[in-house]
Amino acid sequence: MLWQDFAIAGSQCILALSLIPILKSKTEKPPLSTAFLNASIVSFLTVVVGTLGLWIAMVTAGVIAALWWVIFVQKLALVRSAAARQPESPLELVGDLIGD
Repeated sequence: MLWQDFAIAGSQCILALSLIPILKSKTEKPPLSTAFLNASIVSFLTVVVGTLGLWIAMVTAGVIAALWWVIFVQKLALVRSAAARQPESPLELVGDLIGD
């Protein structure tokens, strides 16, 4: 399964590069639920790909999972700082949580 390993790994490298603008942005992040779900699923898929013996694809999936976990933590920090500044209404805080 050598060619499949390289095909999956190459595709995942492109996906990892597409996350760079999200990581670099100070204020624009996906909703917490999106970041958490993506991080969880890609973490699970990292294990699945590893059990198939696709080691290179497993490493690139692990990189993508790590990037999504970083995005999740960044969004969590943004939400907490928004909560600390005392929103004008509860709806404003809910909008921050769901990514409004």
